[in-house]
Amino acid sequence: MVFLIECIVLCVLFNLLIYASRKGGKVIYAPDYPAIITERLKDKGLITEKPKLTKKDVIRKLIAMLLFAFILALVVHYFNGANTFLKGACWTYAIW
Repeated sequence: MVFLIECIVLCVLFNLLIYASRKGGKVIYAPDYPAIITERLKDKGLITEKPKLTKKDVIRKLIAMLLFAFILALVVHYFNGANTFLKGACWTYAIW
């Protein structure tokens, strides 16, 4: 039961971090889609040109990634009792 709760909480936290990294409700990763899809999204006004990556953006995303990794490590250590790297790696693999 604890494992299921961990999975749900960490997935919600991950999605909140992804949502927080969005700018103005626009689809940021749309330029990675095929050209026909990006053209249609541009026509509908859902995206603009691919945003330039600034130093502030990189730092913000790096901090969010490190925060999430730290929280995941604490959860695996305290709730699952992973005292070694192998146990921690197995638990985090199972959670994801």
